[in-house]
Amino acid sequence: MSRIRDIANILSASTSIATDAEVTAAVSTHATAANGHVGRGNTASRPASPILGDLYFDTTLNALIAYRTAGWEKVSQDPAPQIASISPTTAATTGTTVTITGSNFKSALAVQFIGTNNAVYNSPVATFVNATTATATTPALPVAYEPYDVKVINADNQFAVLDNCLDSGGTPIWNTASGTIATIAELSALNVSVSATDPDATSIIYSSSNLPAWISLNSSTGALTGNAPDISSDTTYSFDITASDGVNSSSRSFNIITTVVTVADILVVAGGGGGASGGGGAGGVQTFTGTYLLKNNTYQITVGNGGTGGTGSTGGAAATNGGNSQFGSLTASVGGGGGGRTCNAGDSGGYSGGSGGGGGGCSAGNQLGGSPTSGQGYIGGGTTSYSAAPYPSGGGGGAGGAGSGPTAASTSGNGGIGIQSSITGISTYYAGGGGGGVYGGGTGGSGGNGGGGTGSSSAGGTGTAGTPNTGGGGGGAGSSATGSSGGSGVVIIAYPNTNPNITTIPGTLTYTLDTTTRSGYKVYKFTAGSGTVTF
Repeated sequence: MSRIRDIANILSASTSIATDAEVTAAVSTHATAANGHVGRGNTASRPASPILGDLYFDTTLNALIAYRTAGWEKVSQDPAPQIASISPTTAATTGTTVTITGSNFKSALAVQFIGTNNAVYNSPVATFVNATTATATTPALPVAYEPYDVKVINADNQFAVLDNCLDSGGTPIWNTASGTIATIAELSALNVSVSATDPDATSIIYSSSNLPAWISLNSSTGALTGNAPDISSDTTYSFDITASDGVNSSSRSFNIITTVVTVADILVVAGGGGGASGGGGAGGVQTFTGTYLLKNNTYQITVGNGGTGGTGSTGGAAATNGGNSQFGSLTASVGGGGGGRTCNAGDSGGYSGGSGGGGGGCSAGNQLGGSPTSGQGYIGGGTTSYSAAPYPSGGGGGAGGAGSGPTAASTSGNGGIGIQSSITGISTYYAGGGGGGVYGGGTGGSGGNGGGGTGSSSAGGTGTAGTPNTGGGGGGAGSSATGSSGGSGVVIIAYPNTNPNITTIPGTLTYTLDTTTRSGYKVYKFTAGSGTVTF
């Protein structure tokens, strides 16, 4: 009974040893919540008139409290929190909600993530769910410091740590190789993309701090767009792009090369062939539309002359081919074939050229039309043998169609049609074939659109000459008359007026510069001569 007796003495502050009866009385007295120094019960049953130093175990709070000058205060220590597990165990993006399971969690708790570098990253939103569950959203957690510890801190500063339990995801992996990703012409549109993949299948965000001003980057797709500027020499633009999953990032260096070029339309027409009896063939034609390296370069330009006419009679002088025309690597070959003569021993049919010349009227055999240059024109019209005059001739070939042969004993063939172009801003036909003449009287053939002349309808008449600077073939002549000359060639260059003028043009070249007829374009039209020009 000595232990019970000692307890009783402590409660009563007695200095003597209490009897059993005294112990029983003391415990009964001091256990009364309303009057004693020690009590037990719920919050509602706390002593009504406590005095300084009174103790009370509050079953509602599950804690021992003491009455002090400031009122009832908790004096016992709660059990520390415990962490059993977290889910998910990978937080690849900022703002991932992590659920923490354990025990002894308290309201107003806090959560921290601790990296392998011992840096502490506070959860921006930590939520007490109940005593066994809490949630926390992740801040930006660099992958370099994973795996992370998770720490739960109750309001009384007791805490628990689960070591090395949270992975912050992988670093994005680039699919696009570093270096040059596009080469485009100045003033042209850029449309290229870069891409990276996140190992955790997280969406990638692309960014750059040093993109050229003319390039825009789509942060979601990695697309790079813009219009290249006007430059004086080939230029390389270098920049860096960062791919991020919201937490981890990877940067790579790229460049785009812009070249000095011009989007240009070019038309090169050779001189048309002269007519004899048959119509002259049209000059050959070369066209180009697209990107052409003009600026800071020098090019050869030649404008071909029209061929001279030949005599339509038996044994007369032959017609001549037109001259070649050239711009740089574009050459309108040979010029239009000269028209064929009236047949005689050793005479030929139409001459070959850009387009073939028409065959001459003949009593001794067929006369073939001249052959064209591949891709530049069409064959001239041939003839058949007629036993008596008049002897009709074939029309010269055109850049848009073949010359025709005679349709009757007194009707010569027509020249082939030319091609239509609006390079100058005005729709114009170029390189039509010349109509055939008639030996001994009859109806001459008409010239192709934009070129050839009309053959004579009577003995001794002359055909119409090809139109200058269109490359049209000359019309054929009748009887002993001389066929017409072919039209001279032309070289036309049209490009946007945002590009500079030609800086050097030799005096031997004849040209005009038109900046108004074709809106937004400079149009150089070279009509005669030969030489080099510098842009």
